[in-house]
Amino acid sequence: MKTPPIITIGEILVDLVCREPKLKEHKIYDFKMAAGGAPANVAIGLAKMGFPVSFMGGVSDDSFGRWLFDYLESSGVDTGLIKQIPQSCTRHAYIYTDESGNRVLDHITSHNCPDSLFQSSMPAPTELAQASIVYWGSVMQSSVEGAKNLEDILQLVPPSTLTIYDPNIRTCLWANQMERLKHCLEHSAQKVDILKLSDNELLLFADETDAQAASRIIFERYQPALLVVTLGEKGALYISPKGKGFVEGFQVSSVEMTGAGDGFVAGLLGGIYTLSQLTNRSAKETLLALTSAEIATLLRQANAVGALATTQPGATAGLPTKQQLNEFLSQHEPQVVVT
Repeated sequence: MKTPPIITIGEILVDLVCREPKLKEHKIYDFKMAAGGAPANVAIGLAKMGFPVSFMGGVSDDSFGRWLFDYLESSGVDTGLIKQIPQSCTRHAYIYTDESGNRVLDHITSHNCPDSLFQSSMPAPTELAQASIVYWGSVMQSSVEGAKNLEDILQLVPPSTLTIYDPNIRTCLWANQMERLKHCLEHSAQKVDILKLSDNELLLFADETDAQAASRIIFERYQPALLVVTLGEKGALYISPKGKGFVEGFQVSSVEMTGAGDGFVAGLLGGIYTLSQLTNRSAKETLLALTSAEIATLLRQANAVGALATTQPGATAGLPTKQQLNEFLSQHEPQVVVT
């Protein structure tokens, strides 16, 4: 089997999304089932845009696990690096929109989950060594066993591979584990080329409420090749050794915010991969050669994919094809500020 050059590692789960917004919590009973989990969402976003991507992780042998496996395949994601984990329990996440219009992730299954039980011996080491881009997040790290398994897997990734970490923190998975969470975040942030954070995650990395000040602290501390902080519909700011800037977001008719950050990552990685093919460089060499203005252009695309992800319920239904993305970009001109 030829491994696709982009690999996302971690969880795929069932999102149970409330159909009716702004209900009181105790009145919510009507949910729609959708595929979710950040690594799976990123993989689906890349596949829908036509990029070669493989999802690496475990699925349960229950009916939910089989449905999720089929969903990945039907979305164009390579499933050769997935392992069925007998007697494990598919993760479920319960999502609703509260009375203030805010998205709330109320609960995620945390015990005996297939992603945490996925071990480095399950894929062959050569498959990770062939990847040009590797992505992971923090859900797999939320159990001690899962964190160890993920670390063993990442040991197989060569230094020449472009790595990206998007914590995508789900605090309900880290009850009474805040010190361990910070340790996991610190450990991953120290080893990646791209560190992607949301604005509400900044305080866990820096004791600073101002997004730009916190970003400078984080960049100086971990020295990634690229730090990106998403600011919701406002857009994203970035810092690299070549410069820093802010890329304005897009105004769209949002239905539900689940998957916006994952769409953003898919748009960013797809842009880097495209440039690597055009320049005949590795993805990591491509990233290191980017000017500040080129980074801003990539983030414009990433913002667009993230915005479009919110136009339909669930994490993946709104993710665009390459043609849909290009049409959207041709009709919008957000402000880009490079310094």
